[in-house]
Amino acid sequence: MQKYIFNRKYLSSQLQNYTIDKLEVKHKVIKNWNYSLAKSDLEKTKEESIQGDFLTQIFSNILGYKGRIGEDIWNLQPENKTDVDGTKSDGSLGFFTSTIKDVRIVIELKNAKTDLDRKQNRINNTQSPVEQAFSYQFKHKSCKWVIVSNFKEIRLYHSSTMTEYEVFFMNDLAEDIELFKKFCFLLEKERLIDRDGKSQIDLLYEKNEQEEFAITKDFYKDYKTVRSQLYKHINLNNPAVDDLIVFEKTQKILDRFIFVCFCEDTNLLPKDTFKQVIISAKNSFDISETRIWNQLKGLFYSIDKGNPPLYQSI
Repeated sequence: MQKYIFNRKYLSSQLQNYTIDKLEVKHKVIKNWNYSLAKSDLEKTKEESIQGDFLTQIFSNILGYKGRIGEDIWNLQPENKTDVDGTKSDGSLGFFTSTIKDVRIVIELKNAKTDLDRKQNRINNTQSPVEQAFSYQFKHKSCKWVIVSNFKEIRLYHSSTMTEYEVFFMNDLAEDIELFKKFCFLLEKERLIDRDGKSQIDLLYEKNEQEEFAITKDFYKDYKTVRSQLYKHINLNNPAVDDLIVFEKTQKILDRFIFVCFCEDTNLLPKDTFKQVIISAKNSFDISETRIWNQLKGLFYSIDKGNPPLYQSI
């Protein structure tokens, strides 16, 4: 299961007032790429033959990274060698002159048939494309971000981990203008890199990490309180049951609750499933004191065994 860099709600709140100049013109570039992937033999083409067009059209024409021609300072450098061992990524983003090479982002490109997470079957390279990209990142002192793409999907990683990333599929970008805005919000030059300090996305990342830490801290505080209350309730109503068994059952109920919430967040279950089950129990004609618990047991069973058409087994 993919883990995103940014909290979805937090990222959405930051996008509310974001606008893009020449939105339709830029979106047309994505539509053209998606058309070529779907209708032509572009998917069968080796990455070397089209990566120049990809870098120029996506990163220059849409995202605003300047190429070298006509510029004293440029932001897009194709096939940039590292000073450490001479290995080279397919592209770099940063600040470049004839004497300065300030790499902030490395880019690794593969052909459209390549699985970005699968190990490569090469004599001198058995890394996955993602691992290969990160092998360039640490060789550049100021490199904080990593981009990996097979032309059909574009991934953005923070340099601190390979386990979290933002992903954008070309066909989704072509069809969803709001997703395209998010793509530009996170990757455009004026937001992702800054020559003199931290960029807006660097600061957003730091703020997001702080928010996540605060959420985690509050969650475990509330979790501990709820677990204590639930344990006392079960223990009070089941005095003959051993305390250890009561604790195990308390933990099991909480684990199931958290799993349902996880399924809601990842769209494996409809939003507010847990909430609706409780409301349904409260509004039922069942006069039992355990009517809510009975309804929850039905939910847990349906998730475990499957109960079409309400819930398929997951």
